[in-house]
Amino acid sequence: MTTTNTWPGKPGVPLKPEKEGWHWVHRRGWTKPMVWWPSKNSPIGGWWEGGLSKPHEIAEMTYLGPCLTPDQATALQARVAELERALRNIEADCCSDCPPSHGAIKYACRDALEGKKDEPGES
Repeated sequence: MTTTNTWPGKPGVPLKPEKEGWHWVHRRGWTKPMVWWPSKNSPIGGWWEGGLSKPHEIAEMTYLGPCLTPDQATALQARVAELERALRNIEADCCSDCPPSHGAIKYACRDALEGKKDEPGES
C-alpha cells in the first residue's frame, strides 16, 4: 500500500512554518509528532525529533497537521458538545407533536454553526 504524501504547500514544510510547534506526520506504519524549528528563530532550521531532519528528509512522510495545544483541544471539545446539544434540540423538536418547518430547522442549524444562542424571550 502506498501512502500519498500530502503537504499543505511545499513538501517537507508544515502548515504555518513561521510558528514553532508540534506537528503530526505519518510514515510506513507509524504516526508521531515532530517539532519544527522555524529558520528565522533557529540558525539550523528544520524538524527536530531526537536529531535534526531537513525538510527534504521529511517530505517522504505524510503531513497530518499541527498538534493541538491542551487549550485548543478543550475549546474544540466544548464546541463539539455545543453543536451536539443543538442537534439534539433540533431532533427533539422534529419528534414533537408540532414539528418545526424546514425554514425553522434551517435557521436553527445556521445559528448553531455560527455559535448563536437564543436569548431568553426569543424564539
